[in-house]
Amino acid sequence: MITLFCFPYAGADGKAYAPLEAFADNHLKVVPLELPARGERYREPISGSIDEMVDDFFRQLEGKLHSPFAVFGHSMGALLSYLFARKLEEKELSMPLHLFVSGCAAPAVVMTASRRRMLQGKEWESSLEEVMGIPTAMLDNEVFRIIYEPLIRQDLVLFKQYHYREQAPFDIPVTVFTGTEDRVTADEMAAWQRETNHRVSIVPFNGKHHFWRDYPEEIMTIIKKQFTV
Repeated sequence: MITLFCFPYAGADGKAYAPLEAFADNHLKVVPLELPARGERYREPISGSIDEMVDDFFRQLEGKLHSPFAVFGHSMGALLSYLFARKLEEKELSMPLHLFVSGCAAPAVVMTASRRRMLQGKEWESSLEEVMGIPTAMLDNEVFRIIYEPLIRQDLVLFKQYHYREQAPFDIPVTVFTGTEDRVTADEMAAWQRETNHRVSIVPFNGKHHFWRDYPEEIMTIIKKQFTV
């Protein structure tokens, strides 16, 4: 069996990837990862940087990498999965069989000046609805405003502080999932080629930033095919 470790997008908890888990089988196990300050870890203090997030995942998984595994991440989770793989490489530990990234520009080009800017007011609310996929009715919900919105904002603050460090390409394959209406450009997705010696596979789906929620079965089918003999 192959384990697919799933890295969270901004504000996500351990249940966020339940749509993918629904299509796991005896050959592919889906294991969503969770950061502090949410879900079952809501009492723990929030991470202070992207590096702290990666270190947290490393502590969670250090003793669980003896069997074959791959990694998946959407949006911020794509960057986290990439950095986790870099961490394993640095430690000379077992590497993922495959890196699956979704809805995120390649690390070398992800932080443009416009993306580093933190949105405010109506622009922020519009982004929550259009980019993050938060329903309009939820935006005025008191629980969302008190608990979830600050968590999303803090995750994005840390995400926007990321600075790329050029390293030698991985010797593992990379598959890139992208939404045809997402704000990530085709060139930004194609730039994932810089991170691997293998030819990157780019798979488009109709939809905006969180397109993956509409295609969990299709995405899992593509992932499973990568491990079919």
